[in-house]
Amino acid sequence: MAGQLTQLHTDSRLKGFTIVELLIVIVVIGILAAITVTAFNGVSNRAKVALVTSDLNAVSKKLKIDQTINGGYPATLAATDGGKGVPASAGTTYQYTVDNTANPQTFCVTAVNGSNAYFITQATSATAGTCPGDSPTGASAPVVAGYYDFSGSLTMTSLPFPAIPDGSWMIMVMAYNVATPIDAVPPSGWTTLYARNLTGTLTTMVFGKIKTSSDPSTFSVTGSINPATANGVMFWGSGASSNLGSWILGSIANRNGTTGQQYITTTPTITTTVPQSLVLSISTERTSITETDISSLTGATRWFYVPQIDNTPAKIQTITLSYATLATATTSTPVVVTYPNLQTVNGTAFQIGLPPS
Repeated sequence: MAGQLTQLHTDSRLKGFTIVELLIVIVVIGILAAITVTAFNGVSNRAKVALVTSDLNAVSKKLKIDQTINGGYPATLAATDGGKGVPASAGTTYQYTVDNTANPQTFCVTAVNGSNAYFITQATSATAGTCPGDSPTGASAPVVAGYYDFSGSLTMTSLPFPAIPDGSWMIMVMAYNVATPIDAVPPSGWTTLYARNLTGTLTTMVFGKIKTSSDPSTFSVTGSINPATANGVMFWGSGASSNLGSWILGSIANRNGTTGQQYITTTPTITTTVPQSLVLSISTERTSITETDISSLTGATRWFYVPQIDNTPAKIQTITLSYATLATATTSTPVVVTYPNLQTVNGTAFQIGLPPS
């Protein structure tokens, strides 16, 4: 009997696991799981790279076919293949620039999918990186084409239209000083994004357009506006949707004259519909003669500040521009611009959302 009990005790001890043995098993399982996840992520990322490069090769072929048929590359990717556009895998967004005035004609396309950005040109294969000026996350940061004085006439000259690639988005912001409502009528082909907004004696109007090779080298508005009171800025960028109807125009906030609003202008938020949308925040203000710059800006990257043109009482508007790229479809941040001089009503601010192409 004693021998049997000893055997049973021995068998039960052999069937159990020690705490050390269990910990070793858990550690091994954790290591194997980490290896599996890493391997999966690597495979997933390689699959995205394959999709991006395949998309770019397909886009390049279609662009070259269009160039052969029409004698030039299309102004936008949406116009490719007789308006059918170009293929894109799920999650892939494009940025496109073209120069049909060059010899030979050139194009560059950036494709972004997740953390992968590749580009292709008329002379190269798909390569990791982006075209010059493009963003690895979607629509490119804006480029200021210049700050232009309307003094003497209502025509902005010396605009660098020839240097802006066809297919780029362009926005013109005008600020002028009038006591009565007067419209500035843009040139043919330009869309009025924001109609005349008057607060106090400050009027703001905003126009948009997609660049084409036939655009003139000047920007002229018509209307009973004194050019001595008008100024503005034009800016542009690549990678945004060429469909102005898909742009998101935020509501306009005007100074309300209260104590808390006498120095600041806040741009209301907008809600984007697709990832990697570029959100532009624009603020205009009729300032005082002594103002030379804003005091601070929060909520976006400062991009450009248009100071008053001169110290005459007639033209002392400023224009502040900033931007942010939203990685997901979400609500933007309100951008707060603080000015050094007290104003009660002469301030306007808004945001524009540009989805990627």
